[in-house]
Amino acid sequence: MYSIFLTGFDIFTMVIMGVVTLVVSKTLFKSYLSPLGTYGFIWALVLSLFFIRIIKYPALGTEAAIAIFGSFLSFVTGSILAISKIRDNTTASRRQTVDPEAFRDEYLQFRRRLKILVLVLSLISLAGALKLLLDVYGIYGMAGITGNKTMTSRYALMDGATSVSTVWGAMFSFVFPAGALAGFMLSLREWKNVTLYIPLLAAIVWSFAYSGRSSLLIVGITYFAGYFLGTKVGWRRRSYNVRKLVYVAVLLVIFFLISSYIYSNRGGVSYSALQESQYANYSVDPLTFAYYKYLTGPIAAFNYYVQHFDGQYSFGTSIFYPVFHQVEKLGLINLPFKQGIYMQAVAVPLNINIFTYLRAMYTDFGLAGVFIFPFLIGFITSRLYIGLLSRPSVNRLILLAFFYVLIVTSPYEYMLFQSSTWFAILVVMFLVMLMQKKIRVSFR
Repeated sequence: MYSIFLTGFDIFTMVIMGVVTLVVSKTLFKSYLSPLGTYGFIWALVLSLFFIRIIKYPALGTEAAIAIFGSFLSFVTGSILAISKIRDNTTASRRQTVDPEAFRDEYLQFRRRLKILVLVLSLISLAGALKLLLDVYGIYGMAGITGNKTMTSRYALMDGATSVSTVWGAMFSFVFPAGALAGFMLSLREWKNVTLYIPLLAAIVWSFAYSGRSSLLIVGITYFAGYFLGTKVGWRRRSYNVRKLVYVAVLLVIFFLISSYIYSNRGGVSYSALQESQYANYSVDPLTFAYYKYLTGPIAAFNYYVQHFDGQYSFGTSIFYPVFHQVEKLGLINLPFKQGIYMQAVAVPLNINIFTYLRAMYTDFGLAGVFIFPFLIGFITSRLYIGLLSRPSVNRLILLAFFYVLIVTSPYEYMLFQSSTWFAILVVMFLVMLMQKKIRVSFR
């Protein structure tokens, strides 16, 4: 009875934490879905699910709990400080807010070029995904895509055992800025432009090639972020009709069907047997069990990681892995371990190999890292959000959309470790800047 009471108290606390964060977000940023509101909702939801304990995870240790809730408060503090700094500025009252109609006029001047850019980026990313799919098929056949060799091909790709050129991964990375731009243009009622859906197709192809769902999820987030931010800075009144709601519902159903198929079928019979052995002792259906483990497992894994940490800090090589990885390629340094989403699995009691985005920060600087960097992320994203609303910019939208990916996936993984993704984003932002400069349009 006492344990049930504690569980109920934990869940109630998480619900209150999420509701308070949403209210503060609505009050300060005029939206529930600001970076602050999104972060608060996602973490409150995941932690509430964790405390339900469908899977009998070990209780959070003291240091892990301090890290998790301290990082949450740090993000909130950074976000609030971002808007307080602007309000306290003596020149804030003289800031001019850009008229949405003015933004419309500026956007319309290079809309056609932006459409072409989205098409080119989408085709490049699709080509990269198709080439990877063909390479996997050439090595493993259909068994490496939908059969009993999918896990073999997946780990071979992750470990570099399968010789596939990194060029295809770099090409596919353009899908992320393409998705943000596509979502933005959909917010401007470009629903009938079929080229805007190519990034989703590229993500689906890549997901089958890699036997993973993260790319599909990330591209979906970029679409949502681009659409949401587009509605915040757009000049047209938002309209929600039945037909659009049906479109959204159909897309969501398709996403979950595809992701569930990839998850349940990768590895074929052997993987299905492994999954069955895991949920056999739990009174939930397999699909619920799979998604529950997927959402809450990283919290338990991070707890284990903190409790068994060896005290050897990496001092920035995990958080800033894209930079250090390129330096290592030049032979100038030798990293102690390879930063990535997936690490060696730990039994908590089920095997989990992802550790939330806090793992990289804790690895580098311990508790100081999980306090400082969420604070900086909260401050930077909130400033970007405020800046986008006051001075609309396509480039700000692209960058902020990617930070939304980091925020939404933060309970799951650390999404700033891919150098190819940053390369793609910076290239696209540079191209947008050139297009604007060519027609003498300034989005400063």
